[in-house]
Amino acid sequence: MQNPPRARRTTGLVATAVVLSTLALSACTPPRAPDVPKVQRVTTYACDRGPMLVVHWPAQPDGPALLEMNGRTVPLQPERVASGFGYGDGGTYIRGKGNTMYMHTPRALRVNCVAR
Repeated sequence: MQNPPRARRTTGLVATAVVLSTLALSACTPPRAPDVPKVQRVTTYACDRGPMLVVHWPAQPDGPALLEMNGRTVPLQPERVASGFGYGDGGTYIRGKGNTMYMHTPRALRVNCVAR
């Protein structure tokens, strides 16, 4: 038995409505913010004076790293160092090599940390 013309028209309208609503929803999805750096990996550090630090390492060698501490995130720019790594923002900075690093902030003395 064939579908009557009215049923075919309704099916076609429903299919068109589904396609159009899918396109409309995809157009409403906000694009990724351009200033959010892409990260290559994430490392958690346990520090000798209590804080836990999380470093989001950049995907590109000259990109910024993100340092999470005490519920806030600080973007740190790469800095030249003789060996290992170094990132800072003028007040807060991290330096290290391998799985150890230290952090220095304007409010705190040097804090030594080890990757977990």
